[in-house]
Amino acid sequence: MDRLPNDFVPIAFITGTYRNPRTRDDIAIDTRKYTLRASRRLKRHISPEIGYKEFDNSHFHMTLFSNDPKVTDADIKLLQSKELWGFGRIEAKRWENMGGLHYTLKHKSIPMVGEVFCPCQKRSCRKNRCKYQIEQRRTKNTER
Repeated sequence: MDRLPNDFVPIAFITGTYRNPRTRDDIAIDTRKYTLRASRRLKRHISPEIGYKEFDNSHFHMTLFSNDPKVTDADIKLLQSKELWGFGRIEAKRWENMGGLHYTLKHKSIPMVGEVFCPCQKRSCRKNRCKYQIEQRRTKNTER
């Protein structure tokens, strides 16, 4: 969490399950697609913290962070829609200091901390000048 942009705050806690057993790679790909779709449908920059359990009882827990702390009931409904998650059940709750991050971190982690998913709504974002992704690239280059 130390690599999240300063203005990002937790907005939702999500639990997703699968109908069939899945591997770590499957879960990572599925949650990445889900997060990108959610970012575009919610029209906001988001960053996930994801914990998962693979094989039997495959599921994940995700804490979503965003630069826009306002979350409506329609946003929660969208996060729970089959349109975004078609692999099993999904439940989303508005963040209310519920300890969900602690619960997420108890599971194995998918390394997406600090990765910001851009909705490509602003002109600068569409022209590949998203301030969050520029900072993300700069951080990755200095780590090499």
